[in-house]
Amino acid sequence: MRAPTTRLILALAIAAVAAGAAFADNRQASADQDLQPAFEQINQAYFGGELKNVEVRWANLKTEDARGVTRFFDKGSYLIELDRKTNPTPRQTVEALNHEACHVATHLPGTPEAFDVHGAAFKDCMRRFSNKKANGGSVLSVVFHRSTHGQ
Repeated sequence: MRAPTTRLILALAIAAVAAGAAFADNRQASADQDLQPAFEQINQAYFGGELKNVEVRWANLKTEDARGVTRFFDKGSYLIELDRKTNPTPRQTVEALNHEACHVATHLPGTPEAFDVHGAAFKDCMRRFSNKKANGGSVLSVVFHRSTHGQ
């Protein structure tokens, strides 16, 4: 009776180690991901390619809870920076990209930074992601799968 129990415990321990290794690989793949192609897929899928002059890159943001930041420049260009630590998985990274894409989509040039950036227009923009998911669209779950496998 003791041998089958020992084998079961050993099998469970090996499975746990393998699952942990797969999770760590997934986290590293997200942190190494080139964000620009992922953003372009989001832009095409949800904004019809209308978001122009947007550079996207990883950063080490200082604020502990900051997942991302969008910087607005006078000439109509944008810089989205995502924090590596607070976006460790592809899902979190895509959610942060969605959020920052809505900042670009709802930004009115010349608007002071004190403007309510999470107001009604922003909330309407964010609904497009949940609406597409509700209608069977899972574009965003594919973004990193494709990008991390050589595309």
